[in-house]
Amino acid sequence: MGYMKRLLIGLMACSLPSLGWASDTAHQATVQAVHFTPSQFEKAKRSNLRFIVAFHKKGCARCKKQQQILNELALSPEFLALRLLIADFDDAELVKQFDVTFHDTLIVYRGPREVSRSQGLLNARAIKQQIEG
Repeated sequence: MGYMKRLLIGLMACSLPSLGWASDTAHQATVQAVHFTPSQFEKAKRSNLRFIVAFHKKGCARCKKQQQILNELALSPEFLALRLLIADFDDAELVKQFDVTFHDTLIVYRGPREVSRSQGLLNARAIKQQIEG
């Protein structure tokens, strides 16, 4: 096979995850992050697995950074089953229900039980430790 043909095939293979056509780890990890809904929350609680409710605010640079860290952590094998529910900090009723005071809050659950809570974590190691808690 010629060099150009191999190069073209390689480039096409690299672009598949960004097109959503691959079923690799990166694709699986991005599927785990969903917008918070009461039904998603109840479903996650019934699973008895570890999951995170992340309160983020649109336009918040810290929230965006935290989301990037969570996405990177979701690629690691130990966190493939981790669900991430993104809650809107501008939803006053939801903020009150969860007693959240900061827009970059992470709440880790194992099934129906809250196991840890943090505000403002922007360090991958600290977030990983919180999740593993």
